[in-house]
Amino acid sequence: MEGTAEERVEKLFHLAEDADSVEEATRYVERAKEVAESNRVQIPVEDKSKVCNGCGRYLRAGDNARVRLRSDRDHVSIRCLDCGDTNRHPYSGGDN
Repeated sequence: MEGTAEERVEKLFHLAEDADSVEEATRYVERAKEVAESNRVQIPVEDKSKVCNGCGRYLRAGDNARVRLRSDRDHVSIRCLDCGDTNRHPYSGGDN
């Protein structure tokens, strides 16, 4: 059963990426969270980083999110334009 739930969560996040509006994408994300919680399956880290920690909306750069690379601190800052919350995710920047 877990494999099926994991596949469904993954498919819902792919549908969110392809959605026409942020509202539709957010509905897919909410459903993916419900499936993951009810089946005790973790959401992959790369998908979890696309959701605002403050309001739970799907973050799409340019539509409702501002993305900044901070090379001095080696992280990506993603600011939700709906609630103002900032998510930070580490990355390994190349040496210049």
